[in-house]
Order: sequence, then C-alpha cells, then structure tokens
Amino acid sequence: MALSSTRILEALGSAETIAGGLSFERLHVLESLSRYWPRHRELIVALLAKPPPMSRARITLPPKLARIQLPFWAEDLGVEGHLCIPAELWPKGPAAWQDTPWLEVAFWFLSAMPEQLFADRFGNIHSQSERLQSWPVEMWNIAWVNRIALFLRRWAARHNNRNEDELFGPLPKAQLAVAHLLEAPGLAGASRKSAPLMARLFGEDLFSLEALIERGKSAHLREIIFLPVTILAGSKCADSISLLRSAADARFELGLSLSGDCPAEPMSMTIQRERVEALLERRVRICRSDAARLDWARSWAAAADAGFREDFTLGFVDRFGFRNSAAFSTAAWHFAQRTALPIQQQPFIGLTPNPNAPWLSGAGDDALANVLAEARLIRGVACIGRRAQLFGGSRKARRAHDEFMSLVAPDHS
Repeated sequence: MALSSTRILEALGSAETIAGGLSFERLHVLESLSRYWPRHRELIVALLAKPPPMSRARITLPPKLARIQLPFWAEDLGVEGHLCIPAELWPKGPAAWQDTPWLEVAFWFLSAMPEQLFADRFGNIHSQSERLQSWPVEMWNIAWVNRIALFLRRWAARHNNRNEDELFGPLPKAQLAVAHLLEAPGLAGASRKSAPLMARLFGEDLFSLEALIERGKSAHLREIIFLPVTILAGSKCADSISLLRSAADARFELGLSLSGDCPAEPMSMTIQRERVEALLERRVRICRSDAARLDWARSWAAAADAGFREDFTLGFVDRFGFRNSAAFSTAAWHFAQRTALPIQQQPFIGLTPNPNAPWLSGAGDDALANVLAEARLIRGVACIGRRAQLFGGSRKARRAHDEFMSLVAPDHS
C-alpha cells in the first residue's frame, strides 16, 4: 500500500506529543543525531522554537529551499555562512536562526519528505535522481542534517557558557565505508576458470575479491562485501563459497544483494538470507537492493522482518551525494506507525565504476571527492560502493582500485 501524502504531512503538523511536549518525530531526530550529543540533549530541546503548523497547500514539488544566515560565531558550520531549510518551514520574525524549527527541518530532510510525496503522487523513482527534474541539487551535495546538529551543539554550549566538548563530549570521527558489490553477470556458480570468460563476454575489468583478500582489509575503513545469491548457485560454486569464507575470516563483513524482483517481500528476503547463511556458515544481517528499488513505505519494514539489521540502499544509482541530506546511520522511520524500525539505514553516497552513469568517470572523480570531503568535514558516516568480481582482475584493475582506496582512505596502504 502506498504511503499517503496526508500521513507524511501529518508527521510535521500533528499536535500529538509525548513526554516533555516532544513529538515522536522530534525524539527520532534527537536520537538519530546522538553521535553529536551523547549526553545533555535536553539542552538542545530547550533552545528550540515551537514548530509551525503544516498543510498540504504549503508543500511544493519540486521542493524549494531557503537560506538561513547563521550568527557570526557559527558561520563556519554553514555553506558560505548559511544553512538551507525547506521554504515552507521559513520562520516569521527578524531573528530567523533563533525561530527556525530546527528539528522539524532535520526531519523533513532525514525522512526525504519531498521525495516520498513525489513517489506517492507520481510513482517510485527507483533511486534515479534524474527523475526528479528541476530539484535543487544542494539537497544532495551537502549533508544539511549533520550541519544542523553541529550548529545546535555549538548554540547550546554558547547559551550555557560551556565548552562544547566538556558539555557534550568530543566530536565523533568521520566513519567511511566501502561496499564491494560482487557481480557475476550471466553466470551462475562463478569460479576461477570462468573469470577470463566473463571479462571477454562483458568487457569488464574489475578488481577481484581474490585480490582484495590478498591486499588485506584496510585498517582505516569498514569494508563490506555484498554478494548476489546467484554467485552461490549451480554446481561450481565451491570456489565462491571458499573465497567468501576466507573473506569473512579476514574480517571483511558480508552482506546480501537482494534480488530486484523482491525489494519488499519479507518471505523471499528471509529465504535468500537463510540460504546464504547455510552455504557460508556465517551470519548475514546486512543487505541492500541490487536494483536499488527502494520502496519508502515497505522496503525497510520488510528487510527488518526478514532478520536484517542494516541496509545500504539509501542512495542514488546515477549520482554521488546524500539522498536524504544526511551522513549518519539512523533507524528507518515507519510513517504509518510513527515509530523507528529495528534496522539501520546507512547512507550510500554512490557507486563506482557505474554502468548506469558512465559520465561519472573523469569529472565524476571530483564529484566523489567533494562528497567525501563533506562527509569528513561534518564528522559523518558514509559508504561508497565499488563494483568487483570474485576472481581474476588485471594489473590495470588493481591500479584503479589502489587509486580509489587512496581517495577514500588517504592512509590506506
């Protein structure tokens, strides 16, 4: 069932509150941003303006952003001294930054509210940003929610005449991850003997998991290997199983690329997970959709019901950036139930090399570098996808992989 526009709008306009006058949505944002305030979050709440009422008429598509000028003592936390907010949440009065309902702004971005409204009215974009014509790209180039958190943290410390680190604890370190997305196009039960054939048939020259294990896991990054179930199909999968077990022993994490025909079916997801776990003799609790067919209303609930605890689908397949203007792990939000689900959304900032967007090569390197720089600057969490194959790989592919790792983790060796 599609998520209704009314339900989405009610999330910001509802008068229903719980303890301390906070809505469920405000509490969700406070909890999601706890990496920036692991203690004394009540000091954040004390600063905040009363949220304005929302209405269907005030929601615009494409969304319109407005700029809030920050005070001089926080200009470095914005972009050219400002933070972007949705135009419908623009505060009345001369002191705009003091009267802005910052947690509602953060929820608007974090829940990708305009995209959900678009999907409800016009259909799912299937993670393709090109379907969102005339949308402001600033939404995706900057992690606005993280910057809002940094601003609220500094404001609260200044308001209480305290040092930020003493009050809230030191700022977190940036946490970057690489998702190695294994591919075995057209072949079931990939093996070492099949690798040269695959390269000739499909013109691919990808870094291999075999070479990855030889190089060893980076000490500076989280690395997850996502495998499609088809890699373990057929009678020649012994090599694949042995290699994936070796990867797990080498401290690489294992995740499942769910087949595109069941992005929101818990039973099918469960069957895929249990089959892979039985073959590899390892627990698998991480997933992503291999077709990136994200259904905001059902996908995460289905994945949670299937036993997964982390999902790396939250990103675009045709560009680098922050799909929900955020760079941190957060519990998926169930709009209908107004509650957090027991599965973490991990920000997936792009895929390289990307067959869906070949223009990302070359100039795209700068786009990736900019997104990575933003994630580091705001002490965020982000994952970049890297296509890979099981076996083989040329020297050229190895050099390309080393260049990629140097960009993501400059200290990688």
